[in-house]
Formats: sequence, C-alpha cells, structure tokens
Amino acid sequence: MSMNFNSEQEKDYYDLLVDMLDDGVIDESERNILNKRKEKYGISDERAKEIEDFAKQEYLESKTPQFETDGEKDYYDLLVDMLDDGVIDESERNILNKRKEKYQISDERAKELENFAKDMNTQNKICKGINTTNNNLDNIESEQKEYNDLYEQGNYHYDNEEYDKAIEIFKKVLEFNSNDDLNWYCLGRSYCQNGEYQEAINSLLKAVELNPDNELNWYWLGSSYYENGQYSEAIQPLLKATQLNPDDSNYWNWLGSSYYKNGQYQEAINSLLKAVELNPDNYSNWYWLGSSYYKNGQYSEAIQPLLKATQLNPDDSNYWNWLGSSYNQNGQYQEAINSLLKAVELNPDDYLNWFWLGHSYYKNGQYQEAIEAINSLLKAVELNPDDYLNWFWLGHSYYKNGQYQEAINSLLKAVELNPDDYLNWFWLGHSYYKNGQYQEAINSNIKRLLTLY
Repeated sequence: MSMNFNSEQEKDYYDLLVDMLDDGVIDESERNILNKRKEKYGISDERAKEIEDFAKQEYLESKTPQFETDGEKDYYDLLVDMLDDGVIDESERNILNKRKEKYQISDERAKELENFAKDMNTQNKICKGINTTNNNLDNIESEQKEYNDLYEQGNYHYDNEEYDKAIEIFKKVLEFNSNDDLNWYCLGRSYCQNGEYQEAINSLLKAVELNPDNELNWYWLGSSYYENGQYSEAIQPLLKATQLNPDDSNYWNWLGSSYYKNGQYQEAINSLLKAVELNPDNYSNWYWLGSSYYKNGQYSEAIQPLLKATQLNPDDSNYWNWLGSSYNQNGQYQEAINSLLKAVELNPDDYLNWFWLGHSYYKNGQYQEAIEAINSLLKAVELNPDDYLNWFWLGHSYYKNGQYQEAINSLLKAVELNPDDYLNWFWLGHSYYKNGQYQEAINSNIKRLLTLY
C-alpha cells in the first residue's frame, strides 16, 4: 500500500502524522499543531483527512504480526480468542502449550505472538469493540482520552486518601482495559487502603497473573493477605517481592512480620536482620526483630533491638512493654522495672504494662516495698479481671508480703478462672496454711494433686 504526495508539504504533513501516531492517538495539543501546519501548507480539509486516514491505516497494519507459517496464524488466532476476557487461565495455557508443540513454535516466538495479541486486545478494549478502521480511529482517540483522564482521576483520589472514590474510578478504567496489570494493581491497592482486603486480594491476584515480574504487585498482594489475617498466604508473595527487589527494607519488614504472625520466629529473625541492615533508622524494623527474638526464647538477643526501637520512637508504650518483658525474662529485673514504669506512664490503660511491672517488682525481691508490686497488679486486674495470671501474681505478691487473707481472695479468683493450673492450687494451699486454715489448705493440695494426675 502506498500513497502519492502532490508536494513536499504533503509529505511533511504525513511524516508529522506518523510521529504523532506512535502511541496510536492524536491528542488535543497535537491536533492544534496539525491544524496550523495544514493551514501553513494550504492543504484542504478533505486532502488532510485522506492523508491522515492513510497514516492511521499504516499504523494499524504495523500492529499486526507477520506470520511465517499457517501454524503461527492459527496459534495467534487462538490467543486472540482466549484473551477475550483479558486473561489466559491454566487450562487454556495447557492447550496453547500443546498447539505450540504441534506447530513447532519456539518459546521466544510464542511469547512474541502472545505480546502482539495482548497489544491488540488492549486496543480493542479501549475501543469497546469498535472495529478499528479508517472511519473510527477518531472514536478511538476519544476513548483513549477518556481512559487516560479516568486513570489520572483515580490516582488523584488515591493520593488524597479518597480510596472509595479511587475504587469506583479504577473499576471504570478496567472496563476499558482489563489486560493491563497496572490497572488491577491500582484497584487492588485502593481496596487494601480502604480496608477491603479480600477484594484487594482478588484484584492483585489478577495483577500478578498478568505481570509476575512486577515487585509491587507481589508486595501489595502479600500485604493484603497479611491485613486479612492470612499470614501463611502472605509469605510467598512477599518472598517473591524480596527476590525481585532484595534492596527494599519494607519488603523484608512485611515478610518478617508475616513469619512472626505465622509462628515462624527464626525465619522472621532472618528477614528482619536484613530489614535493619538496609534501613537501621526504621524503628518498626527493630521492634519486629526484638519481638521475634523474644518469641523465639532469645531474651538477651531481644533487648538490643528493642532498646533501639525505644530510642528511635520513645513515645510508643508497646516498645517499652516488650523491652521490659525481655529484661524480666532475662533476669534483669531493675532494668525491667525502669522500662515498664515508662510503659505505664505512656499507657496506663494497658493491663499488660501493669502486670509486667508488678511481676518485675516481685521478681526483684522488693517484698519490703511490695506495695509497688501489689498496686501494679491491682491495676492489672482492674483493667483485665478475666486473666487468671493477673490474680495469680497478685495473690503471690500478697503471700510474699505476709497478707495471707488477701492472697487467699486473689488466688480463689485465679482457680475460678483456671482450675487446671496446679500452681494456683499450690499457692492457695500455702496461703490457707499460713493463715491457719489447715483443712482448706489440705483441700487445696488435694485439688493440686488431682490436676497433676
């Protein structure tokens, strides 16, 4: 196919059209340039349209592959049919593999043909099924502009944290083009930020299917699984993200957190060591590393990361609580007390802060100052009266302070909440004995023996 130009000006006008059609669309600013050039060259509207139609037809033909065999043509046509819904599923992939083997098409050539088919599918989605001929490319430009405008609107709403609005916009974007992983990614992360985690997962599964080489698709999929409480499912996508980009500390943080939540503490430690290596200024990395060491029973190793977390973010009571608990479990009771005093100062409504503070006072042997332990544990049972451990340690503290009746009252509550813990009965029996209530002491010890056998 060729065209005869009547002048050098017409040829220049044609060359300009070819450059502008590189993306298949002539936008408003480009149209203004063409109008000025048309006027300058004295080209009539009718002739300008004839030249433009020719350029557009050439563009369309450039997007159609040249087939070397009839088998390639059949393979391509099959791809086009399968991509009607924008995705090739597993059963369709099996059919393609058999057809590829039958026609002796190389993997490289098959990938090339599939990319051609996907490009054509994208163009067809934008056109909403309009036949892309000379007479309808103006409609395509309009559709493309609407598509681009919607995409920009969706990102605007997302950036302004208007996630519900972003979701509705990106749904419309997908009506134009459901074969672009970026569109599924934008919808998925909007769902995730809006707290609609299952919808996010569904969208991001599409994104990774269409483009398994994009680290962000995997990262947001893993994050969405995590936020949905599916910690084991979160691990594989986040592992994939770290493989694609091992230098992003955020990916290692989320992977470590997922391992932690899944009870895989050594794997969590390994991931979080990488996170703190890449970004030692992120307190969350140190916090999760310290927590993972703690849960792994490595209390002395937990202390330094948690100290670092409190230095970077001294206003989070949770960090002080974990630091104090680690000191406590490591036998450093005075350091535990100092940390837990900070925790209760920052958050006096968390019973665990009071529990561990009281427990640390008790373990520090400050019975002559047992009022600190008792007051702390009284606060713990006030905030959470349904945790038998609060009552147990309160009773234990009363016992050590010689307040046997108060010990009995607390330990009776402990055995009511958990009658299967022999230590509750053991200390209740001791308290009765010290209080001169020998029959009750005997009964408690019988109960203790029954829990053991």
